[in-house]
Amino acid sequence: MEQDQEQQQAEQPVQPEQPAAMPVHEFDRDTGEHIGKGYAYRDPMEPGRWIMPPNATQDEPPKPAEGEGVKRQGGAWAIFKRPAPAVVQTVDPKVKRRAQINGQLDEIDRKSTRSVRESLIAQAAGKPVPAFAVKKLGDLEAEAALLRAELVGLA
Repeated sequence: MEQDQEQQQAEQPVQPEQPAAMPVHEFDRDTGEHIGKGYAYRDPMEPGRWIMPPNATQDEPPKPAEGEGVKRQGGAWAIFKRPAPAVVQTVDPKVKRRAQINGQLDEIDRKSTRSVRESLIAQAAGKPVPAFAVKKLGDLEAEAALLRAELVGLA
């Protein structure tokens, strides 16, 4: 009996298995623009049926030329012209440098806060101002003076 079952199984043709995933092409729901490749998967509940991701198709999109794009339109792929990139206006180097200097001066103010606080606390307590605070404030003020002089020259 076992031999008969083995023989029957051997005589049945082997069914080639379907791949687990099928490549598809996905597109944006709102614009229809091609996003890229994705995959549809076999439906485990219904053999031979594929579960497609939303906004996807098996249709291969055409290859766009330079300055073009591809979008899904009316059930088919369509090529469209991409808008030209906006012209970037160059910033006057003096304006750019003034902005950098102002940023550096703000940073110097932030760095000096602790030293100023230490100085005020010492003065309020009737003690001498700590040497590290005096040196730090002197160094920062020298740096700020150079920046302010450069800023005047850029006006």
